[in-house]
Amino acid sequence: KDGLHFIFVGNWIPRKGLHTLLIALHDLQSYEWQLSLVGRTNLQPSYEKRIRRLIESGGLSHRVRIYGAVSDDELVKTWQSADVLVVPSQYEGFGIVYLEAMRFGVIPVAGQDGAAGEIIESVVNGFLVPPDSPAALKKVQLELLSNADLRVALKKAARNRYEQFPTWQESMATVRRFLIENFLR
Repeated sequence: KDGLHFIFVGNWIPRKGLHTLLIALHDLQSYEWQLSLVGRTNLQPSYEKRIRRLIESGGLSHRVRIYGAVSDDELVKTWQSADVLVVPSQYEGFGIVYLEAMRFGVIPVAGQDGAAGEIIESVVNGFLVPPDSPAALKKVQLELLSNADLRVALKKAARNRYEQFPTWQESMATVRRFLIENFLR
């Protein structure tokens, strides 16, 4: 395995921050890493062109693997080989992708705006970064690339956070109880 395996899971739309990730990685080429991109590429053709240009012009082609949309089984295999999920979104309503990553002990790096902060505690079980800040993201990635002890601690904490999180069934049972007790009597 060549160094750290970063993964981006999301559709190629500006809000997800893939451009921010690629710009941050431009300056980290003296480190060993690879990046897997999972998600639909063709929702916004002009943005797709911009992303492919950033990969080419940044000399990242040999380190970036574009999977496109994948089956659940393929995604699980990708999660199992990944170290760090980076989706520096401008905003996420909930951010289930971060929780999915944590299930596999993958360290999540998320945009700080939106609900990711309800899942991720920065520097405890992942990182929250300002959106549209390649410099802030680069600083986090540099820390992860150069600090193996931190990676081990964060991976363990990420997995523990996933374990604490209620399942969908548990959440819906709570909602159901609330509705019955408060409105359906």
